[in-house]
Amino acid sequence: MITTNVRGIGNFLRDRRPNPAGPWSGDDRRWKFDGIDPSFFFDDDGRRVHRYNGTPPDNKPQYDGHRAIWLWEFDPQTHVVTNGRIIVNGG
Repeated sequence: MITTNVRGIGNFLRDRRPNPAGPWSGDDRRWKFDGIDPSFFFDDDGRRVHRYNGTPPDNKPQYDGHRAIWLWEFDPQTHVVTNGRIIVNGG
C-alpha cells in the first residue's frame, strides 16, 4: 500500500500482505517524490507503475494551481523508479 500523510512523514509504503485485512507490520517506509495521491498499477505484462499528482514539468507552473499526473515504472523489490512521464499536464 502507498499513501500520503501530508502533515507527517509524507509519502510512505506499508508492507504487502496476502490478505488486505492484515495483519500488517506497521513498518512504514518513506518513498520520496514531489507529489500526493499516489497509487500503484500492476499490469498483466509484469510492469509495475506508480502514479501520482505532482509538480508540472521542470517545476514551472503555467498558472496558479498547475499540477501534472506522473507515471513511473518501478521495481517492487528495490523500489527503483524509471521511465517517468506525464500523462496529464494541467488540472
